[in-house]
Amino acid sequence: MDSIGRMAVSCFHSFAEYAKSYVFGRFFWIFYKIEKEQQLYYIYHLLKTTEKLFKNKKGDWLIHPWIEKVR
Repeated sequence: MDSIGRMAVSCFHSFAEYAKSYVFGRFFWIFYKIEKEQQLYYIYHLLKTTEKLFKNKKGDWLIHPWIEKVR
């Protein structure tokens, strides 16, 4: 986990940037792996979760900075 954390910190400037990349990656896998009939369900829930995590500048993905020990 430490090596993954170091790599993420070297590639992304913030947790929010990392999280946005994660969300776009999830979209890719939704369209690649999930049956067409289920895609809308997963996309809806991914968008609702993303909205909650980024909402009002108090969402978890916006307020947590990178852990200084990893840097």
